[in-house]
Amino acid sequence: GFYLGPRFVLPLAPWLALWTVRLPAALRDRGASLPLQRGVLVGGVVALLMGATMLLPLRAEQYRNGMLSMRFDVDALAEQAGVRGALVFARESWGAQLVVRMWALGVTRVGAEQLYRTSDACRLEETLTAVEREHGDSLMLVRRLAPFRGDSSRLVALHGSPDTTAHVLPGSTLAPACIRRIQEDRAGFTVYSPLLLAGQRGNIYLRDLHALDSIAIAEHPGKPLFLLTQEGVTGGALRFTPISLDSARAAWAEQ
Repeated sequence: GFYLGPRFVLPLAPWLALWTVRLPAALRDRGASLPLQRGVLVGGVVALLMGATMLLPLRAEQYRNGMLSMRFDVDALAEQAGVRGALVFARESWGAQLVVRMWALGVTRVGAEQLYRTSDACRLEETLTAVEREHGDSLMLVRRLAPFRGDSSRLVALHGSPDTTAHVLPGSTLAPACIRRIQEDRAGFTVYSPLLLAGQRGNIYLRDLHALDSIAIAEHPGKPLFLLTQEGVTGGALRFTPISLDSARAAWAEQ
């Protein structure tokens, strides 16, 4: 993949640098013509200048403006918001929630990615919910999704959601639960991984998985409850919103 650059090629960089530096001498030792030697030398100098003046500043700008969701000092922000000793549920995108729920059923990382990429997101949501209610496992989920896998070539990107990874069948009708998830995505979501480094104020950060949150709440009775979201713009501010347990239970009952 190319996430943060061609990371699987980077281990070759020392060898590529060494071979590049030794190339002019290797050509001279092998008796290459003088024009070829000069051409390689000029090409190397031009490449270095282009890299220093064009590519390096471009890459620096990309890194400076990228991964903004992972740069918050969550503990400091929680302190400012008066959130201490609380159970904080971080709301990720709908797609991320679907993948994590598949992990919880025992689907492998690769298998979950394949199912997510080749399934109608709303159908996957409904099937996951049904399997969870029946205390099923990954085999049950895969078996129930199997009849629909033939439609994977017809999937199109889900419009109207900031999460561009979700796909649906063209012309399909979204269930109320799916519409709610899209609305929640529009309201803003965050990334859970950086929160693994937080918790210095006695807060416990967990993924928001809606009705499944009740399990964590039962395990930590009496703790204040907060929902952590992020403004729906690049680098938007984090928001700690108190959760009313009665309201949450009413919403879960509708799912």
